[in-house]
Amino acid sequence: MVGAEVMLQGTDYLDHTWQPHQSARRFEYSTSPVTLAAALRACIVEMALRYGLENIRAEMYRLQDIMLEHLDMDRFTPVRFPLENRSGILSIICRNDPTSIARVLEENGVICSARGGYLRLAPHFYNDDEEMVRAVDLLNSVRL
Repeated sequence: MVGAEVMLQGTDYLDHTWQPHQSARRFEYSTSPVTLAAALRACIVEMALRYGLENIRAEMYRLQDIMLEHLDMDRFTPVRFPLENRSGILSIICRNDPTSIARVLEENGVICSARGGYLRLAPHFYNDDEEMVRAVDLLNSVRL
């Protein structure tokens, strides 16, 4: 995909001559996604800088802990790591097919994925306690 940023003439869209940059810019993909850059900036300013990464991480872990408190441990086994290796993703070993379980959850508004034989959930700091309980109650109720 060749776009304006690949060419020396830049945004002179009527100049159709083949004049790519001689630097690595000649390999750039089409045109920069300005809207995505603006969204990234907003996320950084409005979330990461506003709330602080440590606070965001602590809230994600707190929300995961709520999920773990309500999880049916007879049917599901969470993959647990020491605090220094913990992440925002909660992986769960399912006795039944995680892909089928993920499909049921997604049909009911719970965003998740099935990868590597695990059901993966990733609560974010803007989720609330009720959403965590609802998601796990739904998970616990899935019968396949």
